[in-house]
Parts: sequence; C-alpha cells; structure tokens
Amino acid sequence: MQPGCPCNLMFAFFVISISFSATLDQMPDETTKRPQLRDISKLLLGSGHQAEIGAAIADLDGPVWGTSLMDTLALEESARGMVSKELKRLRQAGLLVPTSASNRFDRRALLERGNRDSAYWSLCQQLRQSAAESEAKP
Repeated sequence: MQPGCPCNLMFAFFVISISFSATLDQMPDETTKRPQLRDISKLLLGSGHQAEIGAAIADLDGPVWGTSLMDTLALEESARGMVSKELKRLRQAGLLVPTSASNRFDRRALLERGNRDSAYWSLCQQLRQSAAESEAKP
C-alpha cells in the first residue's frame, strides 16, 4: 500500500472497528449478571429489577437509600433512575416508609420496610433463590 492511499484509511478503520467490537464483547453487561431473576421478575412483577431490589431490601436490617442499594446490587450509575422508580413504587405501596433516622441535614432519603412481614419480601427472596438454583444447573 502506498502512503495517502484511501485503502490505508479503510484498512485502519476496519482494524479499529474489529478491536472496538471485541472490547465491547468482553465488557460485563448488567443484564447478563442475573438473567433468570430479571426475566421472571419482568414477567411476574412488571420490572426486570423489582425482585432483585426487593430481595436486597429484605436482606437488610437497617435503612435503605438509592445509592446504598445500587452498591449492594453492583449496579452501574445508569441504573439510578430505575432504582429510584422502584423505591418510589415500594413507598407508594406502603412497603417502604421514611425512617425516623432521617434528619434535615442528611440529604439521603432513608427508607425502611413498612411491613416487615409482608409476603412481598419473602416472594422476592424466593424468586432470587429459585433463579440462582436454575442458573447453577448445567
């Protein structure tokens, strides 16, 4: 190939695009971490993350807030809106209530389970357990 030839540019573009797409294929995808749980959650509860979030909250003894939940579930920053929406739904359903530990200087919206004995929490935990067992089978 000769310098300045359009073929060189096309070849370079081809090599770069192949290496970029290989890099993307190696990146962990949030949807591949818990596919069984997210699929069943979407079918039964209407949201792919709802059972996962419910199970994580059910495991906690103390207050929960969006950022702590994202850290617990190892979710990317792009999931913040989805987590906020799920927390809002749970709050509207009375399953989460503002905690008395909140104070006016704390910017976090601290929530706690309103009804600790609700079947919802155990359902989420059971769905997570069932999905983990299904994923573990060869």
